[in-house]
Amino acid sequence: MKLRIVTHNALRMEGLPELAGKMDVAEMLARLYLELTPHVLCLQEVQSIRDAERLAGLLGMRFRFEPARIAPKYGGAVFVSPKLPFGYEPISSVRKASFERICQLLEIGVGDSLVTICNLHLPSGVQHPEDGGQGVRMREISEVISLMPDVIVGDLNSLPESPVYRKLQESGYMDAAVEAGKGDVPTCTERIDYVWINSQAGLELADYTVIFRTEAISEDLVRSLSDHLPVSAALSIGGSKG
Repeated sequence: MKLRIVTHNALRMEGLPELAGKMDVAEMLARLYLELTPHVLCLQEVQSIRDAERLAGLLGMRFRFEPARIAPKYGGAVFVSPKLPFGYEPISSVRKASFERICQLLEIGVGDSLVTICNLHLPSGVQHPEDGGQGVRMREISEVISLMPDVIVGDLNSLPESPVYRKLQESGYMDAAVEAGKGDVPTCTERIDYVWINSQAGLELADYTVIFRTEAISEDLVRSLSDHLPVSAALSIGGSKG
């Protein structure tokens, strides 16, 4: 059995400036996501529960929204297929002192298995000129790793070989892009959006793709919807954990 996860920094569902007033960005994002057929969709930069609710209606999926602590534009939302049971924990609300943006934890029932997925948006250096945000990113990723999710996805604002990247590797997580031989494919101007798989989770990577285009949506349009590209990963379920 396979579980498909899509992660995307949705840029507040506003699109790049050239799209202003030209189209319904949320509707176009919904078309894009529906083509990708995710069981679980994890979004960063969702400004309001109203935006998340509208997108959930367009997708026909259930959702959970989480506001950010430092600014509304850094909220997040997860969307789950109506066919899958799930539990939810709003980590960044429960541990407000620990997270500036969002950290959402899902427990998805897939057949007889449970898969825990963390939707995470680590800070950039915007609010942290002293060190470019490195210190707070390391504190937050250490907190996430302590929760031991099976999968960590999202915009980590960290390059490969950064301290955050090395911390995940040292903690037993595998970079899906590298596993798929696509470690050199950027997701933004560089590669800062990730799917990390816990090596003890009994999950096997079946597919990993950075989405530049779909059958119905051109590359130019996909790139105009956000300054990040969606990342899709399919995981085979069924191995034993540990």
